[in-house]
Amino acid sequence: MDIQCDGDRLPIFCLNREGQKLLREFDLNNVLPEEQEWISNYIEKEYTSTKKLHINNPEAHVYKLYKISCQFDNTGKGNPSNYPQFLFNAMVSKGNIGPATIDMWALYSIFECYQAYCKEYDYRYIVNGKDCGTLPQVLTEQDKKKLSFVHVMLVQGNVIEAVKHSEGGSQAFKKYFLDGMTEKENIDYVRNELVTPVAKGGYGLNPEEANKMLFIVQWAKETNLLKAVKNFITKYNKGKLPADPKALDQWEDFIQANTYFGNLMKSVFFLKKDIDRMNEEVRIQTQKLLESGNASVGLTAFSMPNLDGLGTVTASTPDIMSVEETISLFDQLPSF
Repeated sequence: MDIQCDGDRLPIFCLNREGQKLLREFDLNNVLPEEQEWISNYIEKEYTSTKKLHINNPEAHVYKLYKISCQFDNTGKGNPSNYPQFLFNAMVSKGNIGPATIDMWALYSIFECYQAYCKEYDYRYIVNGKDCGTLPQVLTEQDKKKLSFVHVMLVQGNVIEAVKHSEGGSQAFKKYFLDGMTEKENIDYVRNELVTPVAKGGYGLNPEEANKMLFIVQWAKETNLLKAVKNFITKYNKGKLPADPKALDQWEDFIQANTYFGNLMKSVFFLKKDIDRMNEEVRIQTQKLLESGNASVGLTAFSMPNLDGLGTVTASTPDIMSVEETISLFDQLPSF
């Protein structure tokens, strides 16, 4: 179903009898009233775009033409309203939508981790085993819902929708990303937007709530949790491993145990743990065999057992292999 003239689609599902019964009985009671109102208004705004443009009435549908220059001003001093600049800004904006969406996902997981961390360490800020003082911010369940929702509005309004009217390239978005919002040059600007009343174009947080959000974001940056959460999402949502695994190695078990997304990935997470453990056991046994006095080993094949339908991994080798060749072979075992 078309909902806009730009080709966006709205999926419509027709549930079976059991699904319709569940839907009638389902009570969505954990969403803030202001969030429900914002979502409803957003959906209505999407629908009214078609009505305003009179898509279904060719006689009333009128295009407005604009004359703009096709000459790109690379000095930055002339007229910024030229087609190449608009195209470049749109490209930069579009490229920021994916990372911005992950930021929304990541912040909620960071809030979950912060709550679990405070509970485990009794609000002590522990860095490399050293007690660095008390964490001053208490994050309630209501805080978690409200601050997550406000961040969604912030990103939706200033990054995702800005694809249509952005100026200034990537610098226009930097201050709204989790990596950038607590930077010295951005934090006051972002805090001011957060505490400005909704009626005046802001997000309506009180100063305590705004400081709580910014503090937890900065804490996540300092502890490598922010990077680890993003790596966790990318790893288990896209199957892409981080180039630098240090942050994820530090936090992966904690993220899995204490976040909603981590719980969804529980079976995959522990399956990979089992495979890694088996690989390590094979590696240790082989190393012991090689260190027992045999300079070379006559291996013809080795295999790993079937793991939940993943199949058996088998590799054939020459009759005689050197120590280095054998270790190299095990280094090439598949990792899931």
